[in-house]
Amino acid sequence: LASDDSANSLGHSLRELIASGVKVVVRDLGTVAKSNLTAQGLELLDPLVRVGAPARLRLTVRNDGPHPSSPAPVELWARYPSPQGWRQSALLAPGPIKPLAPGESGSVEFSVQFDNAGAGVVAATLRDDDLPADNIARLALDIRPQIKVLIVKGMHDSPSNDDSFFFTRALDPLGDGRYGVVPEIVGPHELASIDLGNYEVVVMMNVETLGEVHQPAGDDGGFINSRIDALEEFVKGGGGLAIFSGPGVDLSHYTEMLWKNGLGLSPLRLVSN
Repeated sequence: LASDDSANSLGHSLRELIASGVKVVVRDLGTVAKSNLTAQGLELLDPLVRVGAPARLRLTVRNDGPHPSSPAPVELWARYPSPQGWRQSALLAPGPIKPLAPGESGSVEFSVQFDNAGAGVVAATLRDDDLPADNIARLALDIRPQIKVLIVKGMHDSPSNDDSFFFTRALDPLGDGRYGVVPEIVGPHELASIDLGNYEVVVMMNVETLGEVHQPAGDDGGFINSRIDALEEFVKGGGGLAIFSGPGVDLSHYTEMLWKNGLGLSPLRLVSN
């Protein structure tokens, strides 16, 4: 310790911890280290970790020894969920930490990818030196499932006024899903051939109609629209639906088929100004 004051302060803190029931363990790290690299920590560089997408991490290392360090290799391993239970495996190691002057810090970046959602742990280990206790850094990760969003664009949107384009960029600014959302844009005519079960959310952007409505011959029970029927089943099953109106929408179609006097998919009746 640097002084008697700091020693007294440390002793006081330890006595308070012991008095409050905390188990204090003091570890003798041996003689003064001639070489000592410290793994200061692992940090996640992306907003979140998503299934099936690379997540960037950074390992920071400080040279706490009295001499310049040599290039330091890094070993990586991960513990993660799988359908067969927890698994642990080595990861592809990044390049070595560059030589560091005494007191200098350096870092190395790498990516990891997981195939299943759940809790995971990534650890980075440096080679042994005179003080091996500080040669490992761990980071707990919340691996989130992929959120797939189907965006149905209006037929009248022009390239210079494409609401679906700007909405997609808001959900996925970099176009690589690293923000946890994977959007897909389709036209309303494509809904009939799409399995909505592959998506968590459907968004309608200034869609004029969802196709023609017909009544089966000899059936007075009502009208049929396979796309609306599919959307209703999707919502009943827990899927999310967002409806954005615009100048292209057919008000009568929305009133009759989507609002349905308050019993349909749209919570509000659309009226013209």
